[in-house]
Amino acid sequence: MYSKRNVVFFFVFLFVACTGLTTSQISQMEYVSSALWSRAHDIEVRENNAYCVFGNGLAILDLTNLRRPSLVSQVYLGGGSGIEISSKFAFVAAEKNGLQIIDIFNPQKPYLIGSLDTPGEAMDLVVSGNKVYLADGSSGIKIIDAGDPNNPKVIGSLATHGTAMSLFHVDSTLYVADGEAGLQIIDVSDPSSPKLSGTIDTPDTAEEVAVRGGYAFIADGASGMQVIDISDISSPKQITTFETSGYSKGIYIQENLAYVGNLYDGCMQIIDISDPSNPNEVYKHRHTIYNEAYDLIVKENYVYLVDYFAGVFIIDKSNLERLRQRGYYSTPLSLVSVSVDGDRAFSVGQLSGLPIINISDPSNPVLEGRFRGLRFSNDVQTRGNYAFVTDRQLKGVLFSIDISDPTKPERAGMLETEGVARAVVLQDNFAYLTDDRFGFHIIDLSDPENAIITGSLEITGYSNGLAVDGSYAYVANSETGLKIIDISNSEEPRLVSELPTKDNAYNVAVMGNYAFVADGSSLLAVDISDKSSPKIAGSLETEGFFNSVAVNENFAYVTDENFGLKKIDIGDPANMKVVAEFKTTGEPSDVALYGDYALVADGFSLVIVK
Repeated sequence: MYSKRNVVFFFVFLFVACTGLTTSQISQMEYVSSALWSRAHDIEVRENNAYCVFGNGLAILDLTNLRRPSLVSQVYLGGGSGIEISSKFAFVAAEKNGLQIIDIFNPQKPYLIGSLDTPGEAMDLVVSGNKVYLADGSSGIKIIDAGDPNNPKVIGSLATHGTAMSLFHVDSTLYVADGEAGLQIIDVSDPSSPKLSGTIDTPDTAEEVAVRGGYAFIADGASGMQVIDISDISSPKQITTFETSGYSKGIYIQENLAYVGNLYDGCMQIIDISDPSNPNEVYKHRHTIYNEAYDLIVKENYVYLVDYFAGVFIIDKSNLERLRQRGYYSTPLSLVSVSVDGDRAFSVGQLSGLPIINISDPSNPVLEGRFRGLRFSNDVQTRGNYAFVTDRQLKGVLFSIDISDPTKPERAGMLETEGVARAVVLQDNFAYLTDDRFGFHIIDLSDPENAIITGSLEITGYSNGLAVDGSYAYVANSETGLKIIDISNSEEPRLVSELPTKDNAYNVAVMGNYAFVADGSSLLAVDISDKSSPKIAGSLETEGFFNSVAVNENFAYVTDENFGLKKIDIGDPANMKVVAEFKTTGEPSDVALYGDYALVADGFSLVIVK
């Protein structure tokens, strides 16, 4: 069996062999900060603070105003799946980064004090005294001595039959939701030598487990909630199944009620389990149009629900006949594009609106305002007092948004296109725009509130990338590669040449006599000194997928969808080399530059590195 580390080593070796670099020549770019976190996974509440784990790490929210929780602080961990609070510490299961221990004595200034790498992916944990029980994915469970939080140590482990996803601890027994292997019951009376006591498979995927009395209640994915009799832990027995409204992901029990969070357009359900053999629905609550209720907890009269795509919802359950939403901490569905203008960054994506972020201090990005009237946006560029955003409504749309007051951006105008408005670039009084399946447009922005298409060129396929330099536009087209278009006549753009590429031309940036094309499996340096006859001058291969590129002096910053950000020396286009890299948590799709800093939209967030 190949371990995760062996696989990683193999790919590192292969990458080095392809590029001719030694690992010592590739440095790590420094994480500076991040903003607009999404992908909420788990939550704990203590007094007036919520401690929420996102895909990036730990975020602490102030609940003083339940209606509008506010961000207090965050600690980037490069991963995050489960959390438990004990004393002044937050223990985080940080997926590929193992166990992370954060001092939260001062919620305004939390800091990492200890960590422990694990062979699997840390998914969930429970804390009992000085011991941490960790669900480590494919590696099973780990029992960790955290008596010295600066130096946690594994003291026991047990490989489970499936993928350890979630834990529930009672006395000397550990109940493991073990993914495809169902429920595993483990005797941990001797932490150095845990032993399997009993097991029972479940119909689907055991995602989370909660125990009450002699019963285990399992959020079992597509099969709903499973009720297991565990009065004899050596021989657990299935009692019944409650079919939930969606994919059952999270479960929490308070008294005689089970609260179940569902994915895939399901909803949160409250289920009466006073008779475990005959559970009955008490209430069904929809919180968004998607209802991706990843997990939830109950504190007094409130349900705190974390939605993978939308954020944290606070639901008042004091009246079980009619639940109502009390508060909401909003997060973007995803971020796919970023641009920089002066000391501000602008980012768009799916249901993210247009957040405007002050990055004058890159270590402390500040959200100044947000325009919310966008649905599925692809790109954003700014000029003066206006931001121009491509978006997918019933048709493609180019929105003009007045950002003269960044705290209160307002829609100023809208121009519909026939296809899917994709990439936009601004130059002088014009916007240049690609429109999937329909082509390329030149748009007069003399009156930003009443933009007009002055000229178009038909282009088939999907054009994700666009660069403009002087009298020429460069289009990265998925079907035909790189196209060079003469835009000197705004009413009649003319195709000058095209260069087929071997993979998927996804993005392009121009500097001097070269166009740099993110072509999926490679970065191409294209000599464009003769616009009528472009030629590939150099190529750098990747095992991942290059999908965006920005250039600055002698370097190209390229996002690799399967890895993160790579800084590439392009001083000699025929012999490009990776000189630095940064592994992002999500899947990056765009990069913009701000002086010595690179801003990456990685789906999960906006990450700033140096």
